[in-house]
Amino acid sequence: MTKHEHHIGHDDRDARGDGRSTAVLEVSGVQWATSKNVAEAVLSRQPGVLSVDANPVAQTATVTYDPNRTSISELRDWVRECGFHCAGQSVPSHLVAVLLAVPVSLYSPMGRDMLGFDAAAPFGMRDDIFTLILSLPVIFYSAWIFFDGAWRALRARTLDMMVLVAVAVGAGWLYSLGITLTGGGEVFYEAAVMLTAFVLLGHWFEMRARGGANDAIRTLLDLAPPMAVVLRGGEPVEVPTPRSRSTICCWCGPGPT
Repeated sequence: MTKHEHHIGHDDRDARGDGRSTAVLEVSGVQWATSKNVAEAVLSRQPGVLSVDANPVAQTATVTYDPNRTSISELRDWVRECGFHCAGQSVPSHLVAVLLAVPVSLYSPMGRDMLGFDAAAPFGMRDDIFTLILSLPVIFYSAWIFFDGAWRALRARTLDMMVLVAVAVGAGWLYSLGITLTGGGEVFYEAAVMLTAFVLLGHWFEMRARGGANDAIRTLLDLAPPMAVVLRGGEPVEVPTPRSRSTICCWCGPGPT
């Protein structure tokens, strides 16, 4: 017999006869496909957890656990400690990166040599100092999601795309910072800023597409009638739809919707 309970989001608990239980936890902070490994690594090391299967598309994690050693409440706490919360980030950090990537690129060696941009930096500043100032909001605000994600992945002893992007952005920006502080030279602030902008913009398009797909699925599921008519002993019986099974014959015919 299946027992359903609701906790954060749509956590469903399935109590089994072998002493194991299964919970579907909402982990809507899993915003990237590579966050799957982090969520699974953190949860699978917790006492009483037998298996974990994270789904970044549905933003859920199916956890099989021993109810004698852990509980739904503890599972929720571990999810929050891992950094995945029910509320997602709504601040459009990608817009900051995209807007600042334009002037940073124009005042970079690429903009000077390839695009022929010849306007002087304001207040008589060197180009590298001006692009350093413009890159600060991108690195410490827009790109912070990568550094935070990389830290969580390393804590979970996994390597994912967050680590890759954080290393690329951080290495280019720190190298350029060192060149600027030691007298100036060829810097790569535009590379760090543009990489951040492109990855965040791609993620924004991905989330929009995912949100549209999720809304369409929810709308489709809402079309399911609350009651179903099944045949038992040759007689039609009305039962709640969730209690119907694929092995039961259902009666379809005209009537109220």
